[in-house]
Amino acid sequence: MLRNIFRPLWGTSIIAGFACACIAPEAGAAFTNLWLVNTNCQPAGLPGHHTWRIYAHFNNPGDRLVSVFGSPTSPATITSTTGGFYQDPLGGNTAPDGDLFALFPTLQWDTFCTIGLARDDDDADETSTTPSFPALPVIGNTNMAWFVPPKLSLEQAAPDAGGFVLILQLTLPPGAFLGQCHLGLQYRPAGATSDVTVNNVSPLLLPLTAGDINGDLQVNVNDLLLVITTWGQSGPGAADVNDDQIVDVNDLLLVVTHWGLPPGSC
Repeated sequence: MLRNIFRPLWGTSIIAGFACACIAPEAGAAFTNLWLVNTNCQPAGLPGHHTWRIYAHFNNPGDRLVSVFGSPTSPATITSTTGGFYQDPLGGNTAPDGDLFALFPTLQWDTFCTIGLARDDDDADETSTTPSFPALPVIGNTNMAWFVPPKLSLEQAAPDAGGFVLILQLTLPPGAFLGQCHLGLQYRPAGATSDVTVNNVSPLLLPLTAGDINGDLQVNVNDLLLVITTWGQSGPGAADVNDDQIVDVNDLLLVVTHWGLPPGSC
């Protein structure tokens, strides 16, 4: 489902799960939710670190994500439990230049924001940030944004084949977990001439599809029993751990694999 999200340049990825927005989008709205993906539990050159990516998901390939922001009506918060994220000395606010990764391997794990990221390795990230954009983490920021400049093509902001647009890469230091994330989004629906604003998108940054079916922040016998009691089922209420529309042995194996670990743990 997440085909083409990860280029080989970024190494092997692990799909850890998704986090739905806590607000319900309008009927027929193009934006559906935010997804949280565990990209790498052992980034090369950064022992003990782990890298996550957050994507905005859309239901129409013609949709375009215009900006992500923090404002008085939608304050931005992006935190970790230890208060910070890994920032490579050669990195910046937006995605680093992939041509430099061979010389500086840790640069690919820099924490950054983007709107879609460049489609090809040779392309630069066209994302811009406002002058007031701070270094992450941020708490309740009401004056920040990242966006694709209007003078440039919005093709970088187009959803991929699965409907996903990358907005954040976050690399956490040893012992840290993701904290809170509250953001505002602005997008242009397919065929529209004006933008739609969605305030206070607040994903749960603990992916329930990593084995924690009942959301108690533990992977244990209670989650196993939910798989067994909904075996063969699909739809709301089913313990479909890997989100493939059926509860089967693959869901059981994911629960067993993550037994005793915090959801989404490396």
